Amino acid sequence: LETKKLFNEKYFNYEKGFYGQNSQSGNAIPLNIGLCPEGYEEKVIKNIVDDIVAHDYHLTTGNQGYKHMLEILAENGYEDVAIKIITNETYPGWGYMIANGATSIWERWEKEMDSTMNSFCHPMHGSVDYWFYKYLGGIDADKNADGFDTIVIKPLIPTDIDYVKSEFESPRGKIVSNWEKKDGKVYYHIEIPASSKARIILKNKKEFIVYNGTYDFVEEM
Repeated sequence: LETKKLFNEKYFNYEKGFYGQNSQSGNAIPLNIGLCPEGYEEKVIKNIVDDIVAHDYHLTTGNQGYKHMLEILAENGYEDVAIKIITNETYPGWGYMIANGATSIWERWEKEMDSTMNSFCHPMHGSVDYWFYKYLGGIDADKNADGFDTIVIKPLIPTDIDYVKSEFESPRGKIVSNWEKKDGKVYYHIEIPASSKARIILKNKKEFIVYNGTYDFVEEM
């Protein structure tokens, strides 16, 4: 608590609600790791989103900041903004890679071919893969889990995505979390492996505690 207090005294602008020079990473990392002063979270996230929009839905973070940026957008109801960033086909971004023929994540944002690109399959910008599983599929281990014995399934349902199919091979077996929009409803299909318990949280915030097995749910959009 003392470290948090001193950090905020030095770097946080209480009047305007941002850290340091109001950069995306400078705001996202303290917010995501719990350093933001209580009651100022909305101001910080607004500054982040405003900056993203000002950069035409591009990130200005380095590879240490991508994970935090995408997470705080999803955790604060801005998953649609995150999707716009990820699918943006202009430089720099993951969508730009795909638009230029990428089938895996490059080491660099630039479209460099032949010997000028160090690696066409590199983990440096790969935090987006984790984001797909945790937020679109909604698959995560409970914070007190032991080897995925307790699972959380909490998929987000972005506006511009019609379906998601995701599965993860946990230490206890395969976890499946699929959903699809159809006729004004969301259809979920979830599979929980043996010796596991899961807390399922749907879009409308309804919660279910289930054990190993297969489960299907339907809810209005």
